[in-house]
Amino acid sequence: MNRLQNNLNTSSSMDRRNFIKAGATLTGSLILPFPAKPAQDPVKLAIVGTGWWGTDVLLNTALTSGLFEIVGLCDVNSVSLQRAAAVVTEAGGKKPKLFADYRDMYQMPGLQAVMIATPTHWHALQFIDACQAGLHVFLEKPISYDIREGQAMLEAHRKAGNVVVVDFPRTMLGTNEKISDLIQRGDIGKIWQVQANIHNPEGGVVEKAIPETIDFETFCGPAPRVKFMCHENGQNPAWRSQFDFSRGMMVDWGIHYINNVRKVMNLGLPDNVSAIGGIARKLGLENPDHLDVRFDFWYPAKIQ
Repeated sequence: MNRLQNNLNTSSSMDRRNFIKAGATLTGSLILPFPAKPAQDPVKLAIVGTGWWGTDVLLNTALTSGLFEIVGLCDVNSVSLQRAAAVVTEAGGKKPKLFADYRDMYQMPGLQAVMIATPTHWHALQFIDACQAGLHVFLEKPISYDIREGQAMLEAHRKAGNVVVVDFPRTMLGTNEKISDLIQRGDIGKIWQVQANIHNPEGGVVEKAIPETIDFETFCGPAPRVKFMCHENGQNPAWRSQFDFSRGMMVDWGIHYINNVRKVMNLGLPDNVSAIGGIARKLGLENPDHLDVRFDFWYPAKIQ
């Protein structure tokens, strides 16, 4: 299924490998920060997606920095939307305008930048619309649901010439540079294998009635209309567990580790990728609950 067939014009001039290289550059070494401004002239910022991460991490960080004025908030969950608005006012800010449709929010006079902290299946449309509105973008990873979406997003960014930051905080820490220097100096010998583990504590999911406070039709958006699935003790969509919304933990949390290892080891693209896994314990999931992925990087000239 072409998820964006009726919504996007994808680029046909860029093959898969070239796109991955361009995407790696965009989200890696060439990341630029939002334009730095003094506290008396903050960037007018809006946030799409006011769940746990969008509110407790991104919103709070933006407020603490003093570099941003939160002028708009958007979410399909009215409870989380009101909670986020309260965070802004309790921090001494003016109550931002609240929206159910991000497209209306993007038209706010004076808006300069947007943070996109929604589930993966919405990223492409919200990103491209932001670029077309002339907004700078702070985007959560994964950047897109699939490669064709990513191609269209990259094209929109190039046309807009806007600043784009993808949220890879682990690569921005000074620790990475210290470890990389240690490896490059040869202080710990040759590195032949690096292992990273993700132990996800989330349990299985079950179907529940849709809460009146959630517009699930809009939540599904460009994805198919599917069952409302939650964790057993939860009330919000368990979107990472559903294939139509996410490709699972490997391309969600796992992206952090993949990107981090590549940066520390100064690696390009892998020569081979293989994986084995499935669903063994967490019934109800559509994405694997266990997965072992191997990335091979060959250096023939260095191997004796």
